[in-house]
Amino acid sequence: MPQQPFIVTMGCYDEVAEKGYSYLITDFLSGKMIGERIGEYLKNKKSCRVALCHSDTTFEKDEMKGIQSVINGTDQMDIYHTQTGPFDDSGLAQLLTDCDTLEIDAVVANFYTQTDSAWLLSRLRQKRPEMMVVGDYALDSSEILKEYGKDLEGVVIVPVYPYQESEKMERFIRRYEEESSVEFSTAAVQYYDLFRMLGEAATKQKETGRALMKKLKNKKGYEGVAGTITFDGKGRLFVEKCPVFICKNSKFVRGD
Repeated sequence: MPQQPFIVTMGCYDEVAEKGYSYLITDFLSGKMIGERIGEYLKNKKSCRVALCHSDTTFEKDEMKGIQSVINGTDQMDIYHTQTGPFDDSGLAQLLTDCDTLEIDAVVANFYTQTDSAWLLSRLRQKRPEMMVVGDYALDSSEILKEYGKDLEGVVIVPVYPYQESEKMERFIRRYEEESSVEFSTAAVQYYDLFRMLGEAATKQKETGRALMKKLKNKKGYEGVAGTITFDGKGRLFVEKCPVFICKNSKFVRGD
């Protein structure tokens, strides 16, 4: 059986993507790349004493490694506290005590379950509004924002799919919603761009899976609704600089 492209839209760990499988495409930013961007953001904001909260899963650990790779190269910043969770009020109380004792000025929380992340970050914003708070990309969800949005004001995330807000994108979404009467989420932009890109590549390259992969990895990339989509030689989604989004008025908007 000839080799065929294998495209992953979520859930591929860095240790797999970095092996450089010829027929693998990962259509989202890696945990390490997201973590590196978070580290750079904290560095630019002069956050010096950082606490990391996570759910101890592989993707979250990849993000933590990315953050540490940036922080460990500076004299001004350091990670003063790391813990799994918290996921309840008693754990939150202990985290707040530790943050006060260690004079933490930034908390990064990346959890497997988006409601756990939303719960913790909303509480941190309420109880320590002066603290820099960075969350998980999964917070950019209509369901999460409907329930927690007003309490997530100022929370920072790096999206797993780096869509570029533009008039082109806004026009497309308005037209789609008017014609279909269905909400077009930011997550849907990722899949729309991917399938359009695959359709065009397959139409132009009707020969083999190898020819299709060569087209997808073209350095010029593909112009989608969300902007230019580019994959590196290992098939990983690539951007020169990951965007940062900030929650304002219960919506995540570009903040960098």
